[in-house]
Amino acid sequence: MRIITLTADEYLDKAKDKRKQWSDLCDGADMPMPDSLAAVVSDMENKANRLKALLEPDDPPLLDGRDIAILKELQPHDVAEPAEESQRLRELGVLERRCHIDQVFDTLTDKGEKALEFASHVERTVY
Repeated sequence: MRIITLTADEYLDKAKDKRKQWSDLCDGADMPMPDSLAAVVSDMENKANRLKALLEPDDPPLLDGRDIAILKELQPHDVAEPAEESQRLRELGVLERRCHIDQVFDTLTDKGEKALEFASHVERTVY
């Protein structure tokens, strides 16, 4: 795990250095990178993200009844309530806060959908 983390951090550091070098080359002006350099930087960041994703567990978190109720009641383009629960569910990775023009809303992540499917399966099995 440590090797994966160090390698991912190294890719991110290299990408950051490339961005800084470009900025220094342009005297700090906000100039877009050439496509070839942007592709290299993006590739480094993608590699780092894929490595870090290897360390994240694939198993959805176990939700309690209150969590399940909040997620089931969540309507499209709504914010999960109460705010503390919304924050906690986002930290669990089952909700994601999105912004679209002038609207802020919560939406289920893939992990959230898996967690709800698992909870539904357990509910059918137990009862």
